[in-house]
Amino acid sequence: MTTKTKSATVTKSGKTVINVPNPDTLPVYSKAYIGATIAWKASTPSYPKFQLNFGESNPFNGRKNAKFSGETGQPLALVAKNAGDFEYKITHIKQDGSKCHTGPFAIRVQIGPKRCPPFC
Repeated sequence: MTTKTKSATVTKSGKTVINVPNPDTLPVYSKAYIGATIAWKASTPSYPKFQLNFGESNPFNGRKNAKFSGETGQPLALVAKNAGDFEYKITHIKQDGSKCHTGPFAIRVQIGPKRCPPFC
């Protein structure tokens, strides 16, 4: 079963795919389970590149001020290792190098139900 919201899709295998939005249409939050792959992909041709900028911590390696990048044709895919609520901002990058900053956005990573580890 696939669960879909406007900004994210959680697949049956537990993978969460987050569409990096056009800066004019922004998501509220996304969720995933520990052990799941979370993937962000560029969803607008106007901004083919993007960078996620986490603050105090992130669900992938826990480092402060971590930055992760992706672009059209090369989605950013990371495995969630830490549970919690995390905030990040997105830097949208046009082909000419100009940038637009949006956020903060939230992602909630939680432990999957005991009946279906490592994710549902």
